[in-house]
Formats: sequence, structure tokens, C-alpha cells
Amino acid sequence: AGVAHRVRAATLRPVEVAERVAHTLCGVSGNIGAMELHAAARALERAIGSQAARPVIDAALAVAETQLLQILATLDAHVPELATPAPVIADPVHFARVCADLARLLGGNDPDAVDVWEANGALLQGAFPAAAQRIGDAIQTFDFDNALSALHAAIDASRVPQDTP
Repeated sequence: AGVAHRVRAATLRPVEVAERVAHTLCGVSGNIGAMELHAAARALERAIGSQAARPVIDAALAVAETQLLQILATLDAHVPELATPAPVIADPVHFARVCADLARLLGGNDPDAVDVWEANGALLQGAFPAAAQRIGDAIQTFDFDNALSALHAAIDASRVPQDTP
């Protein structure tokens, strides 16, 4: 599952990124009442935050992944497929602002780039249909350097103005 892959990939990134992803998983699981996942994510967050040995982190990650995959399987079985959203037409000013914000976050290895991508992915997919998958995949696995390179290449290849007011 994509979420489980993102959590695993985050543990290979800088401690701040890994700890934030584990913290987010902990919070979200608690909010939805998935208490076994919440406890596992909390243990993972603590292992990362205390800079425990890699085998300790991997063990905590394995427990969290197992819990997460069980929850996702249950959701998949009970939630109908959603229709694919219609393409979004980009407002050039807003689009330029999103690109600038995303580039700044990616350049700073800021995990908030994931949130910007998730909030604006459809906008960027509409503007960069050939590059959006590569950008999104890199962001989802916290490979911010490759995501930034792909974003710059897509911007350079586009004819959408990038000046923000």
C-alpha cells in the first residue's frame, strides 16, 4: 500500500522527517480510533526520536506496518472506489504560487512538501501531465531532491508563467 511504503521510506530519511511521519501516523490513527495502530506508531515515533538502533526502529516499523496494512485492507473492503476527479484548470497566479511553495519546501527537505502535493496534486497533474507521476512518486517517498529536479524540468518545459505577484 502507498501509505505503508511512505512510512517505510520516511524511516530512511533524516530523523526529523521520519519522526514527523510517525507522529502523523500516530495522530491520525488515534483520531480514527485505530488504537493498535496508534500504539504501534507511537512506539515507532519514540524509537526514531530516541535515535534507537536500526534493528529497534525496524522492529517497531514492522509492527506499525502490519497494523496499517490491516486497517487499509479493511477500508479497501468497505469503501467504494471514488470517481477520478475531472482535470483542474490552472489559475496562472495560484499555479505559480503553488510551484514556488513546493520548490521551496522540496529544496529545504521540508516534509510539508507532501501536504502541498496532496492538496495541489490535481492542479500540477493538469499542468504537467508527463511529469506529475514522477514528481508525485518522488515526493511520496520523500525523495525531495529528485522531486525538485523533476519539478524544475516540468516548469522549464511548460509555458505557464512562473512569476508571482
